[in-house]
Amino acid sequence: MHGSWRRWLLVLIFLLMASPTFGDRIAKAIRALQKGKYQQVEHLVSKSLEKNQINAGAHYVLALLYFDTTYQRYHLDSSHYFIELALSQEQLSDSIDSWPLSKTPLTRTTLLLQKHRVDSVAFQRAMAQNTVPKLQHFLDVYTTAPQYNSALQHRNELAFGLAADKHTYEAYHWFMNKFPNAVQFKEAESRYHLLLFQSMTQGGKQQDYVEFIEKNPSSPYRPRAEVQIFELQTLDHNPKSYLKFLQDYPKSLPARKAEAILYHLDSNLEISTGWQSDSIANIAELDSSPWTVFYQNGRYGFMNQRGEIRIAAKYDSIPEQLLCKPLNNNIFQSYDSGRWKIVARDESICWDQRYDEFQDLGNGYLQISLNNKLGVIHKGGWSVLPVAYDDIKVLEPGFLAFKEGALWGVASMTGRMILTPSLTEIDSEGAFLALRKDRWALLNNHHMIDWYRTTSQSLPFQYDDWEVISPGHLLVISEDKEGVLNENLQIEVPLSKHRIYEVDSLSWCAKTSHGTVRFYGKNLLGIPPDRYENFLATDQFICLERSSKWELWDRNKITPYNEILYDSVSKLGNQLVLLREADLTTVLFPNGATIAIGPRQKLRFIRGADQLSAFLQVSTNGGLREVYDLNGNRIYRTWYFDMRPLTKDLLIIEKNHQKVVIEIKGKTFIK
Repeated sequence: MHGSWRRWLLVLIFLLMASPTFGDRIAKAIRALQKGKYQQVEHLVSKSLEKNQINAGAHYVLALLYFDTTYQRYHLDSSHYFIELALSQEQLSDSIDSWPLSKTPLTRTTLLLQKHRVDSVAFQRAMAQNTVPKLQHFLDVYTTAPQYNSALQHRNELAFGLAADKHTYEAYHWFMNKFPNAVQFKEAESRYHLLLFQSMTQGGKQQDYVEFIEKNPSSPYRPRAEVQIFELQTLDHNPKSYLKFLQDYPKSLPARKAEAILYHLDSNLEISTGWQSDSIANIAELDSSPWTVFYQNGRYGFMNQRGEIRIAAKYDSIPEQLLCKPLNNNIFQSYDSGRWKIVARDESICWDQRYDEFQDLGNGYLQISLNNKLGVIHKGGWSVLPVAYDDIKVLEPGFLAFKEGALWGVASMTGRMILTPSLTEIDSEGAFLALRKDRWALLNNHHMIDWYRTTSQSLPFQYDDWEVISPGHLLVISEDKEGVLNENLQIEVPLSKHRIYEVDSLSWCAKTSHGTVRFYGKNLLGIPPDRYENFLATDQFICLERSSKWELWDRNKITPYNEILYDSVSKLGNQLVLLREADLTTVLFPNGATIAIGPRQKLRFIRGADQLSAFLQVSTNGGLREVYDLNGNRIYRTWYFDMRPLTKDLLIIEKNHQKVVIEIKGKTFIK
């Protein structure tokens, strides 16, 4: 290695020997170095430096010495140090031993040539080692090397490659901190922000995005995080959820959507909370009264009832029906720039793409049809579902169902995909969602959202049929088993081989396979299970059959009402009970009053058209009739042909082809 420098050294020695002004020690040191007498070189240089530390010649010889690979203490960085030192001292006036070089055959060029050799070898070594630390060492030490920029570029490429191999936000962050001036900095920064966003939000939970924004408020991915928070926070389509988002992220891009949805979803809320922006307040004012069309200079515009122009005459055409009646809707169709558009009263465009028809779905949503395909937009001016589906319907708990081919999917009211098309049938009633593949899965709004947010388990497709039997309760059927679920999908009546009958909205009776009945619901828990074979219930009483005999119980106290065992019981209307004991028939009224009925008397339960008034009529074959109110009070007794309630306080009596109106107390109201 470095063999060529020896040839150059022989020439130099010849020149030095020919120069009587060159210092003896330096000349001897160079000759000793040529012969490989390294100890002699060290001694001569040491003596020269003792004379004067500012000694370009001595430092030049040291640079040659440490550059010699056969030297025991060969050290390239030391050679570099001494040649740099020699160059810095070469111009100094107090340099000794025939220096400055201008007085000798050695010139500054000689020193520069040696520096170039050292720099070149150091650069080649760093490139061969090909590591960031080794290249960094070259850059730190050889700051004036002509290869500096090449080493800098290669170090940056190598460091960026290492970060790219790991491809983590930590790796790119390291690169950015270490090499802020690298040409790869922007690319590293871009990847850093993306990977940091992906890493912190990989769980896909709302809180992940919230924490991301809190820790990285200036991230270029903040808008994307805000969109995710908006869609996840408002999955329940509750006005309070949109309001909460507006309060937390008032300057976000989705804030405009939240305002528009909230305005159409619950206009009263915007008045009571004061959240509305100036634009929403303006829309509310524009929507507050009917408009009429006016025609001017071949174009159409709109004015309010006071004749104030709200939209200047600018539209080429509008639907004919708007010419004949006031505009009460908050949107309208207009023909402008060669196509029909759907426009809001503030002149913002709800939809300016092609469409065949549109249908108002309520609460600010419109269904758009084009070429037998359907989509959904919002009156605020954005697409919720693309015009690509075969059927669409709004589900009551606050979701959109869309059909693609033969399969249904589910989306939120902001257009977030909840279930891709995979269901054969989908329905909703009240708070419940019913999703079907081969069997039914039943969910409510909260369960659907929780399932989507966690996806910790598959949907429970476990029922063959279902039915809403009272507000907030489901009768579910699986094979030959029945059960009842409440609005939280908790079990009220366990799934079993029994038949379930509704007693009231909070109570049920199950007839077991071995012929007994069991009661469920907090109102009837006091009735012993499996003691009775049948039941009959009103709001005040419940009749229980055991061994062909019936007991009468008070439903409020859940205790026997008396000790009589009846042969049979039946209901008359929904509030009266007929109790039969041998030849005696008794009518039991809701308040506990009773009347005895003879064997030839006939009973008729009469309900008024308003469904609020009801009476009991007792009659004989001879035409004598008695009328009782539901408290067991007789209010009328005479011979007549027919009776019907007029109101809860008045009755119409027909007698001898004439009609009379009487009060329920028996007094004649109209003869």
